[in-house]
Amino acid sequence: MGVAALATALPRTWVWGAQSLPTLRLSLAPQIDSFPIVFGQDKGFFQDQGVALDLQGIGKLNERNLALFTGQLDGVLNDISSTLLDLSSGAQIRITSTAYDSIDGSPMIELLTSQFSNVTDLAGLLKRTDGSQPHTIGLIPKSDMELETDALLQSQGFTLDPDRFYSEFEDPTLLATLLAVGSILGAVLPEPMGTFLQNLSNAVLISDYSDQTILPSVIVFQEAVLQERPADIENFYKAYRRAVAAVNDSPKDALVNLGVEAALQLFLPGFNQSDVPPDVIKLVNVPKFSTPRALKAQEISRVNDWEVQKGYLANPIPFATAVSTQFVPA
Repeated sequence: MGVAALATALPRTWVWGAQSLPTLRLSLAPQIDSFPIVFGQDKGFFQDQGVALDLQGIGKLNERNLALFTGQLDGVLNDISSTLLDLSSGAQIRITSTAYDSIDGSPMIELLTSQFSNVTDLAGLLKRTDGSQPHTIGLIPKSDMELETDALLQSQGFTLDPDRFYSEFEDPTLLATLLAVGSILGAVLPEPMGTFLQNLSNAVLISDYSDQTILPSVIVFQEAVLQERPADIENFYKAYRRAVAAVNDSPKDALVNLGVEAALQLFLPGFNQSDVPPDVIKLVNVPKFSTPRALKAQEISRVNDWEVQKGYLANPIPFATAVSTQFVPA
């Protein structure tokens, strides 16, 4: 699969379930967090529980959030930072649970540099930054990735200088493409993109953030859907929990093949699994997935504190405004 093709690929929809079933329109993210839902969709678990899923592959975080904000989606797999920002803008949404916690030490995000950079560590990477896009670390702005990268740099004793260190990208696939061809110095990317880049384009791992507690990704629904369709949300979570348990009990080969197929179908239409080298597919790590749980107050507080300090939020978002524990109790 060529890097130019990666940059121009468009999202698509994957709908399974009887036409007569109530449908939840969900958008997933191009990261490992999405896999249990994809697995449950493939195995018919959601249909078994009486709900159909319309899965939409929207790779850009801002477009995913806009679709939820404007009612084009019922729910999304999201991060906490962007959800709080949407709430501050008047979005009628609630976090209903975590989507993915790294409970076995598997990386969720990775900081990488290009094979052409001749950089091998964080100090060397930051020394090379100068504020121009080719000489910066690309990341999704106002996101958990930015929060965790700020925390990484500070934990290593570096003074934050975002204008010099970072470039803002909304499309992780485009960012991965630029890193692969050496058009940007560094990038913060979710798994399994990091694994693919290290093996397809010899990107160099700078950090897997393993020395810090990474925030979980989250499931977010429209408030109206939670109020008007509680039975559908309950059924969604019954199927979701079943999917997580089944994934954790399944052989890796079957999981990886399904994951690659679904990723191509959702995010890279027009490409087939044969376009991805088999040796690279085998290297994808399938973590132990966590059962959805309620958000913790300290997780919301951590993001609030960071966003207020950065000037992204004027005031913290109250926990009760951000989180519903109706479907996944604390």
